[in-house]
Amino acid sequence: MVFFAKKIELPNFGEKIKKLREDAGLTQSKVAQLLNIQEKYIDFLEKGEIDKLPAAVYVKGFLRKYAVVLGQDSQKIVDDFVAEQNIARHLSGKKTESIRGLRKIVITPQLLRNLLIFGIIILIIGYFLWQLSFLLKAPSLEIMAPEKDLKVSNNEFVVKGKTEPGVTLTINNQEINLDKEGNFEQKIELNKGLNIIEIKAANRFGESSSLKRQIMLE
Repeated sequence: MVFFAKKIELPNFGEKIKKLREDAGLTQSKVAQLLNIQEKYIDFLEKGEIDKLPAAVYVKGFLRKYAVVLGQDSQKIVDDFVAEQNIARHLSGKKTESIRGLRKIVITPQLLRNLLIFGIIILIIGYFLWQLSFLLKAPSLEIMAPEKDLKVSNNEFVVKGKTEPGVTLTINNQEINLDKEGNFEQKIELNKGLNIIEIKAANRFGESSSLKRQIMLE
């Protein structure tokens, strides 16, 4: 035995109320005037645009008056509207569920693999950016000797300190050698009176750090 699906026609309150109005020989404008409401509400009602109507309590109120104008049972008209409103609300809920369903992400091995690859790429890019920021910042520079505002009686003094390996270090514009860890030690000759010593460390990107020391030779 073969069964055939029977198509169920849902009630359309808007078309029904429109036919009743036309059978009564009334225009939308005339109904709006009689019910003392905006004409657009009649149009929304007949088009089934329930969501554009005002609060349900307000609609039910003018529908009861409308039923009297049309010579219909007011309670029946209100009940038909409520039924139409429930159908519209149900269909709206179905639509929301459908949209939410489209947003669901299905976790597959391919998706996990792609996420892993993406994560690795982000890590690599982050590492290179970190390295670049490290190279572009001014190198560190530390002076162990002399201390600030030092007074000495010997005209020879040893400047000691530490910076980063691979940078160019100068003392009073004279380049000084560094060991593999960035340490330096250089003997300088002092002049009588105040001596200003400038130590500068610069990397190959032009970023530099500099410190000054004053030594008074008595």
